Amino acid sequence: METEKFGTPAPDRNSQNTGTSGQLILVVDGGRTHLRLILFDRAGEIIARSRQQGLPLTLSETDWAELLIESAARLAAGQEKTLEEICIASAGLAGLGRKEDCDLLAQSLANGGSPFPWLIESDGHMALRAAAETGPVVLCLLGTGSVFFARDQEGNLHRTGGWGALFEDAGSGFEIARQALLQIFRIEDGLEDNTTWRRCFLDAGGFASVQALRGELYRASAEVSEWAGFAPLVLSLAESGEPAACAVVEGQVQKVCRCVGSLIQKADLPPGTVIVSAGGLVQGSSFYFRVLQEALQSTFPEYPARILDKETFWGGWIRARDLDGIPPSRWGTPEVK
Repeated sequence: METEKFGTPAPDRNSQNTGTSGQLILVVDGGRTHLRLILFDRAGEIIARSRQQGLPLTLSETDWAELLIESAARLAAGQEKTLEEICIASAGLAGLGRKEDCDLLAQSLANGGSPFPWLIESDGHMALRAAAETGPVVLCLLGTGSVFFARDQEGNLHRTGGWGALFEDAGSGFEIARQALLQIFRIEDGLEDNTTWRRCFLDAGGFASVQALRGELYRASAEVSEWAGFAPLVLSLAESGEPAACAVVEGQVQKVCRCVGSLIQKADLPPGTVIVSAGGLVQGSSFYFRVLQEALQSTFPEYPARILDKETFWGGWIRARDLDGIPPSRWGTPEVK
């Protein structure tokens, strides 16, 4: 059993009138790459967690509800628990920015037989709450893909980016890898003159030739997460000072700064608002975070930058803790602007 804890315990359900008697809290962090489920006790201790393939774009609300309920049942069963022992679930899901969509999914979950109520919101709201429970804040989520969120002084959420790999996820693992790979193929075609970079990349990646690299890419069926797997290689080469790799990283960092600048303007964020970075790419590479932090602090000197000191799913725990025992009609669902 894990012992990670955060925040204060949820209130004693014995004093609440919510229609269920469970003592467990479920949090779902649903992205396009991974769907994570975390089961807590009421003291905020993690009992179990699981990770599976992310949410497909093509599923209907009914299909999503079935997937979430089945996934929750498997996680609970693994701890010899039942769904009836869960008192509330808090889910932050990619692609759910409108209140109508969140309410529709919550209703589908109820119709699908969930014995406990669901708090549904966007993954951005959940992540922002983990970064700062209240007040204005900027959040840069940088993993396989990327998206940028801000919460203004009135509590409204604003977004920049997050359009997916086809439309350039600035600063993401996929985009860093894509830009590096484009250079390799341009060099092979004689469109650029940097054979040293090509050889360095191929040697570091263990590829005998550009053709072998191409074969590996298509073997992966162009999966975004597979391509993003080359990003750590590019970051490692940049950290060693390889000029072409440094140029790729610098170019993406500047695009991140543009996205952050757009959010500061759109949300009218006051000086002192913290810019928080999170996601597997920055939390897995101290070099990338250091380069990003230096660029953010240089570009926005009145807005301190730091890395998220907890996992984003804690934002879901906070919401479940605060709304547990309150009738669903009074929950409310924030929207993305």
